[in-house]
Amino acid sequence: MEPLVPLLDRVRYSTIGRTGVDRSTAAKLTFEGGMLARVACSIQANLDSSVRIFGSEGRITVPSPWLPGRIGPEARIVAHRWEAEPEVIDIPLEAYTVEVDAGKHVRARG
Repeated sequence: MEPLVPLLDRVRYSTIGRTGVDRSTAAKLTFEGGMLARVACSIQANLDSSVRIFGSEGRITVPSPWLPGRIGPEARIVAHRWEAEPEVIDIPLEAYTVEVDAGKHVRARG
């Protein structure tokens, strides 16, 4: 599968524990067209797990993309245009509804 936008460069850093397992990893990805992505994961540090997408007209934030509903009773997306009030989009669902639905779909396919 080809990426939607070609990756031009990546810079990464990891800390490896004495057992050989990476404890923390961070990377900066540079894509064609000047797009940048910063990603991080860790089993050692308590990282912010939100997703933030910045654009020329504003930003989109998903506060809890991996466990929807963990922060508050609903999944939430916040769209914030520069120089405007944020628009909060609440998505009513239980925390694992999406995963259960995906599992049913896979099981039905055999």
